[in-house]
Amino acid sequence: MESKSAISRYLEIAEGYPELFKNNENLFIILDRVQIEEYAAANNKQLGIIYESPYYLFAVDLVTNKSGKLFTYSRIINLNPTNGVVIIPVFNNKVGLLRQFRHATRQYELELPRGFSEPDIPPQENAKKELFEEIGATTISSSYLGSIVSDSGLSGGKVDIFAMEIDRVGKCNCEEGISSIEWHDMNGILELIQSNEIRDSFTISAIFKYLISKGIYKEVQNQ
Repeated sequence: MESKSAISRYLEIAEGYPELFKNNENLFIILDRVQIEEYAAANNKQLGIIYESPYYLFAVDLVTNKSGKLFTYSRIINLNPTNGVVIIPVFNNKVGLLRQFRHATRQYELELPRGFSEPDIPPQENAKKELFEEIGATTISSSYLGSIVSDSGLSGGKVDIFAMEIDRVGKCNCEEGISSIEWHDMNGILELIQSNEIRDSFTISAIFKYLISKGIYKEVQNQ
């Protein structure tokens, strides 16, 4: 985007989604067009909505702190109420993990199924849809385990977590870089986390939420 159109789109988003531009005394977001444009020109900076996809926006804000210093702050914005879903598929008392090639790390990662949120689809239905599309699984029952923010320094979008009992598994979706699905009991998963074979933050957070939902934290507290 050119600077002018990027700033115009940014101010449009700010007007339509004021909750994403709430201010406090620590970081105050500047929404004055003239001030934004003058800072961009004087510092040779791109400000506003720098990139927009069907799933998220990449924004560069102009902010000021308590001392009055102006500087830029980048973030990813998702306009949907939820940023996505993470699913813990449970089959025969074991949890399914995908071995999936990830573009960002340029290698295979071992992780739980997940996906971006879809407009107008409730999170639970979106989770069922993702599970069916990725591994051909049919859901028997599901439980909501809460939400996480994967990187509060970059994005405020929440990701909802669901544990889902399934009654069958189909073929993996190779088009999404999935090579296989592995089934592990919880001890095995914890060992994979400890050995750093599982390093995906969504997966580690979701597993912790799952353990809490099963009352494991009480055992730890009583030790």
